[in-house]
Amino acid sequence: MKMDGSIMRMRALENGLVIPAKTTVNLESGSYHLMFIDLTAGFVKGARIPATLVFEKAGDIDVFLDVLPLGAKPAERGR
Repeated sequence: MKMDGSIMRMRALENGLVIPAKTTVNLESGSYHLMFIDLTAGFVKGARIPATLVFEKAGDIDVFLDVLPLGAKPAERGR
């Protein structure tokens, strides 16, 4: 990410996100996160979105992503 005037510009990580073995990376607003592009409709709060995470060594992992309200606090995320 970088600021361009008053606009935050984001870019894809060319080599993906490096996650060392036995570590955790949280994907969240204001940090590393997933960007969905070319959507034909918006997500609906409470929905579960299927996705596939692709790892260099572990291969493809199918997951479901919970659609939360914008600005949801950690307690609202079921932690």
